[in-house]
Amino acid sequence: MAKGAPGAIPIPANATPEPPLIHTPDDSEAPSTIGRRSRVSRVGTWYGFSWSLTDVNTQPSLPESEESSILHEANEQTALLSPSSRSETPVPKTYQSTERAHSVESGSASVTIEGDTLEDDIAAVLQQKSSPLQATLNMLNVLMGVAVLSLPFSMASSGFLVGTFLLLAYCSTAAYTAKLLGKCLSYGRPNSGSGKGVGPPTLQGRDSAQTVIENESLLGDSRPSVSSGKLPYSLLPSSGVPFLTTYADVSEAAFGIGARTFIASLFSFELFAAATACVVLLADSLVALWPSWDETTVKVAATALVLFPTTLPRSLAILSYASIIGVVSMLNLIAILFFNGLSTNETPGSLWNPAPTSVLPSAWSSVPLAVGLFVCSVDAHAIFPGIFSDMAEPAVQFPKAINRSYTFLFFCYVAVASAGYLCFGSGTLPEITQNFAQVASYNQIFNKITIFLVAINPACKFALILGPVNYNIEYSFHQWFPNAVDSPLSPTSSIGSIPIRFTTSALVLIVSLLFPRFSQILAIMGAACSSIICIVFPVLCFWRIRAKVAAMGVDPGAATWFDVVAGTLAVIFGALTFVVGSYGAIMHH
Repeated sequence: MAKGAPGAIPIPANATPEPPLIHTPDDSEAPSTIGRRSRVSRVGTWYGFSWSLTDVNTQPSLPESEESSILHEANEQTALLSPSSRSETPVPKTYQSTERAHSVESGSASVTIEGDTLEDDIAAVLQQKSSPLQATLNMLNVLMGVAVLSLPFSMASSGFLVGTFLLLAYCSTAAYTAKLLGKCLSYGRPNSGSGKGVGPPTLQGRDSAQTVIENESLLGDSRPSVSSGKLPYSLLPSSGVPFLTTYADVSEAAFGIGARTFIASLFSFELFAAATACVVLLADSLVALWPSWDETTVKVAATALVLFPTTLPRSLAILSYASIIGVVSMLNLIAILFFNGLSTNETPGSLWNPAPTSVLPSAWSSVPLAVGLFVCSVDAHAIFPGIFSDMAEPAVQFPKAINRSYTFLFFCYVAVASAGYLCFGSGTLPEITQNFAQVASYNQIFNKITIFLVAINPACKFALILGPVNYNIEYSFHQWFPNAVDSPLSPTSSIGSIPIRFTTSALVLIVSLLFPRFSQILAIMGAACSSIICIVFPVLCFWRIRAKVAAMGVDPGAATWFDVVAGTLAVIFGALTFVVGSYGAIMHH
């Protein structure tokens, strides 16, 4: 777009009923990614703000020569459209931002921007993106969850040598598959930062911003761009956006709507298991503080009086702010672990006089359980697409952030696992906080604060974790009984939603009574869910999407021998993790 152009780009009146492919003439040095909008009435989102094609009477003020150039090229590209794609819908005369002021959601911050053109808005939104350091911190925040509690137990179950090897293997594999997931998200993305046919260079300002109009479906109907020779394409035929933004989008783009349903079901199972782990962790922590309390009674009372009531409000804004307690409790736990180990010479519990340990597993039958626990501690792939989309140059910055995050995670995990194992040896319990309460020489005030923070953590997260599960169930019931159950999008809870939320909470309680061990639940999550979500599926999706992009005539980038070998080994490793880890979790007593 020429400098000084107004907020609307003219479209010729004699064009086809659907908007033509539009090129920015003075950006010849940066090839444009071009699409077309299939329906005037639809509104899409790009970089967090809404836009649409509208029919307004804004008079253009472009110089005549530039206007003629745009109209000429638009007519050339319009000729590429097949007659079957035409309709009697009136032709929109301008393309402009939906509003002068847009409410933009960028990461966790909500900002308002104003601009005369779409390119102004894009440049403003890009300035709100996360820096590489912020993205790294976000990754570590979601990775270092309650699974940290079980790391010393996992090391005790597998020994120093096997445990360290498993941590290295899972951190390396998870980092590799996360980067493959990032490549899947880059295909067809305007801000991919790749010059190999998967999108234009990164948008960095008004004059370099490309006008990209969304296309309902370009699968099997791709047409070359007049200006760049590239093929505009969309990997999501049923979506309103031309690029992928979530893990479910990646799965659908690779294997169709059935894969999206499969992944959604797997996510629901994982969330249900995580909610069950919250009940077990809360009860175990309270029993560690007051050993005379009965564990079953504590689970029932905590679920009925504390956890279930948090699921009733429709808005979880307060609980989302309280989630910072989880970060504080994990950091405090790591600090107290080393403080306790260095503050006493008594064994068990001392780093100065370690408890008896072994390099190899004391019992090889306990290694399968450790497999599920370790893979569960490195899985955050469902969250990574959101972090990817929030970066200014994700194709360049995301792999570096992944490398930094998993490198730090590996050394941190090895330190925590080894320190806990050295302190308590073969007596290490599934939750390291349970060991704290058994050492009289530890500072009991610090210990009680640490255990109390660990107990508050699941109480704050229970409703957040179970929320998507309740949403899906309520949505289904609303379709079946619209008068009895309100839509989950309703701002207030209805009477009909209370029995549903009570039932899900009760089912979580029942499962926690059937599987009372925290380590067993995490191992099931790791083996049954993380092995697929974190290891196997990203590789399969990358191979499939890469083949689809190549079939469209777009260069997906050269595949190296490392990609072939590493991807194959990752799929085999993930399959073995699923089998071995599931066996260990089921047989754990």
